[in-house]
Amino acid sequence: MLPTAIAMIAILLAIVAGKTVARTDLQRREIGTENVFALVLAGVMLAYAAPVSPDQVWVAPAFAAFLALVMGTVSFSFPNRLGMGDALLLPAGMLFAGQHGAVYLASVGIGALGLCLVSHRLQKRVAALGLEPVLSDDLEHNETMPADWRHNLGCPELPFGLVIAAAVIVTAFVKIFASDLGGQ
Repeated sequence: MLPTAIAMIAILLAIVAGKTVARTDLQRREIGTENVFALVLAGVMLAYAAPVSPDQVWVAPAFAAFLALVMGTVSFSFPNRLGMGDALLLPAGMLFAGQHGAVYLASVGIGALGLCLVSHRLQKRVAALGLEPVLSDDLEHNETMPADWRHNLGCPELPFGLVIAAAVIVTAFVKIFASDLGGQ
């Protein structure tokens, strides 16, 4: 009973962190470090709650998370691609996904493609409305993006944290409905 309760708390923690990341990334283009830590903690809790040894639970996700960290770091070096919060959130989500890493990566890929398509159309629309794109460098630390969501998604900087957060939430629901709360 205790491992199942720990797993449910971990999944709830991941869903709350994902919701917070989605909101702050869309509003301010910021991903708080506390959300990254929450996903890592959720992954550790799921590994602890697993009915198998932690070595079996951690080997593949840890390697995949390392590759995601390398990919995020490389992407971070290119301007206006991936922010540092995105580069840290990607492997943290992979650690949370555990053995459901394929679901997580597929969700990230599909979400990124969808975000690019929507953003491309909205950039044209924002330009047609005569709105100036707002870059995160133009904002003061506590200032938010304009309230119009079309303007936010039409910004040249894509809120990729929104995609990662959605992938974490999708993976959390897959874990719930797969009745596999042990992190496998």
